[in-house]
Amino acid sequence: MKQKKSQLHDQRRTIDRKLAKLSALKEVLPPRMGWAKAIRESLGLTTRQLAMRLGSKQSSVVSLEAREARKKVTLESLEKVANAMDCTLIYAIVPSKRSLDSILEERSIKAAERIMKTVRHSMKLEDQSVDQKEDDHQVKTLAMELKASFDPRLWEDA
Repeated sequence: MKQKKSQLHDQRRTIDRKLAKLSALKEVLPPRMGWAKAIRESLGLTTRQLAMRLGSKQSSVVSLEAREARKKVTLESLEKVANAMDCTLIYAIVPSKRSLDSILEERSIKAAERIMKTVRHSMKLEDQSVDQKEDDHQVKTLAMELKASFDPRLWEDA
C-alpha cells in the first residue's frame, strides 16, 4: 500500500462517517424496470422526448432502459439520462455490515483464529497448550495487530 497506514485508518473513518448517512438506502431496492424508466415515466416523459433531450434516438433510450433493468448499463449512460431528466445520479458502494471498520474487525478476528489454529496445534504437540483465557487474549491481540497493519492475511479465506 502506497499510503501510510495511519492515512488509511483516517480515510476509513472518514468514509464510514459519510456512508453512515447512506445506510438507509440499502433498503431502497431499484424498480424491476430500472430507475431511468421509472423516473422518466413518473415525470411524464416519453422515450422520444428523453431521446431529444439527450440528442440521441428513441431506440437508444429504449435500449438503455432495457440494459439498466438487466444491470448491463454504464454509470456514464445513467448519469447522462439523469441529467437530461433534471436529476442526479448517486453512486456508492455501501458496506453490507454496519461499517468498513466492522468488516475489518470481523475479518481480523477470523484471520487471527485461522492463524492461532495452527499455532494451537503445534503447541499442543509440544505439550505447551495455554488455558482458554490466555488463548482468547492471544487471538484478540493478534486480531488488533492484523487490523492495524492491514495484514494481507485478512483477506485470505481458508
